[in-house]
Amino acid sequence: ESRGFLVLPGGLADSAEHLPATLKKTLGNKIYETLNAKLSEGIKVFEGYVDDCRNTDNAWVETTVLNIHLPRTSEVMVDIKNMSVSSHGSLQWQEVSSRTRLDSNQKDSLKKVAALHNRTF
Repeated sequence: ESRGFLVLPGGLADSAEHLPATLKKTLGNKIYETLNAKLSEGIKVFEGYVDDCRNTDNAWVETTVLNIHLPRTSEVMVDIKNMSVSSHGSLQWQEVSSRTRLDSNQKDSLKKVAALHNRTF
């Protein structure tokens, strides 16, 4: 959490073809490499400029949001669940809803992901 808001994992990346390197530290090599290999299967939800407090007249934040849908019983999902249990709360699954405190960019992205799966957010 940051400032009382839930923070979705991410970070700076060189391209949309690779996960941010900061996730390797969070997820570990095996999960990171498995998810990185699945990027080509992901559905692009959003790509472009986002409103961000770091934006200036000469520099701004752009983002790419991909939806990679994995069955709950897949090996990587089981590995992530086991890792979240062993992290003693520093990493956790969080069910999100429209009432979850997220920044507006992340909420917009989750609304688009929900719509892809015929769900409401």
